[in-house]
Amino acid sequence: MASKYIVLDTCIISEAQKPRPRPEVSAWLRRLPPSKVAIPFQVIFEVSHGIRLVEKANPGKARQLSEWFKELLAHNFFMPELTCEVADIMAAMATTGALRNYWLGAPEHEKSKRLKFGSDPIIAATAIAHGMPIATVDARDYMLIHRYFPLPGLYDPVVGEWVVDPASGWSFEVEDDPEVSAVDHNPNRMTGGVVRLRA
Repeated sequence: MASKYIVLDTCIISEAQKPRPRPEVSAWLRRLPPSKVAIPFQVIFEVSHGIRLVEKANPGKARQLSEWFKELLAHNFFMPELTCEVADIMAAMATTGALRNYWLGAPEHEKSKRLKFGSDPIIAATAIAHGMPIATVDARDYMLIHRYFPLPGLYDPVVGEWVVDPASGWSFEVEDDPEVSAVDHNPNRMTGGVVRLRA
């Protein structure tokens, strides 16, 4: 079932808070109706984790990012539920050989000490289960997932194009929806105002 929301990937949220974000992404975010925004659990986790990593090297910068992120989380956006269907899709992805590198750490000969959480597959599984397209500036990783688990749409705001077409009838336009009041009372909707991604 297609959804009216679009899932914002972590790279979109991260791009929005940069001192000099890509102008294409900034322009797209300004045009994106707040009522279309979905931010999944894994994106919130990744941003929080990134801020905690910055804190070790630059506590002042981490405080700024933390304040910006608290303000973002106080705004009105939809948070898709982590359901049994999401878990089942994630399990299928985790047992797909071509996708295993999303979960495995770097080989011992590499210097990277970054943990791998399988974030792209978790975001993709959430989007698939809820019928929501994904907006990202990192389409290549999602296209690998799409090869095995068809995505309900993939949009790259840098080029302004759908890499994977959304469901028929999906649009960035806000529709007159008689169920808007029901959506506003949805327990998965984070409330507090409209989404403003720039600090």
